[in-house]
Amino acid sequence: MKHSEITPWVLVCEDDDDDFVLLKRAFEESGNAVFVTRAVDGEGVLPLLLDPSPATGGAAVYPQFILLDLRMPKKDGREVLKQLKAHPELKKIPIIVFTTSRYPGDINRAYQEGANTYLTKPHDFKSLVEMISVVCNYWIRVAEHPLPEAENADALGRKGAA
Repeated sequence: MKHSEITPWVLVCEDDDDDFVLLKRAFEESGNAVFVTRAVDGEGVLPLLLDPSPATGGAAVYPQFILLDLRMPKKDGREVLKQLKAHPELKKIPIIVFTTSRYPGDINRAYQEGANTYLTKPHDFKSLVEMISVVCNYWIRVAEHPLPEAENADALGRKGAA
């Protein structure tokens, strides 16, 4: 199956039930057909990424991007970010820190630890829908993503054979 034929998958790392419901609605109202999976704490992120099939129904190998809250139980977002960016394969997944903090130290640290984008959660639903629309447009429709290693080897073989 070609990458473009696969339903885009987004992993949302959010412990707050109300915030997750709003995010899921924002994805729907933004007109983006994505499969949204949730990790309710930092310890749940890696298992979802290493064996995504139960959570995604086989929607995609890796999420198009991860929305990562910094303040989560068990393992906070900063620890998750460091863990993902240290992993040889998972480090390729774009990570968008999506949090309430506007503290410059949090922003700088997130980028230093490998975040691709840092967004502050908006205060109203209309702004949230607009933000999700922009994020999806860029990370799903515009940006090119690296392929998993096996697909990458196949693509390189085809390119070299041309």
